[in-house]
Amino acid sequence: MIRREKDLFILDTENTTYCFHVMPSGHLEHLYYGRRINLTGGYNPLIQKVNFIGGTQLAYSKAHPELSLEDVCLEMSAIFCFGMQGY
Repeated sequence: MIRREKDLFILDTENTTYCFHVMPSGHLEHLYYGRRINLTGGYNPLIQKVNFIGGTQLAYSKAHPELSLEDVCLEMSAIFCFGMQGY
């Protein structure tokens, strides 16, 4: 069964759950794949909490200074999403 709750997508089979969500930056972040779980209490505990980026990492944008694409579990490559500009 496939469910959508705002920015969250949940795919359940008899034995497994797969879920991802749309980040505020528009990227798709992988949240969980494994044994079937019940997400009725919310999915917030599955989201990686980041308040700042590491020393040598680059911020994704001025609008999202806490986001570095080096540490996010993306569902698809940022290069694939936004093109290979400059390469």
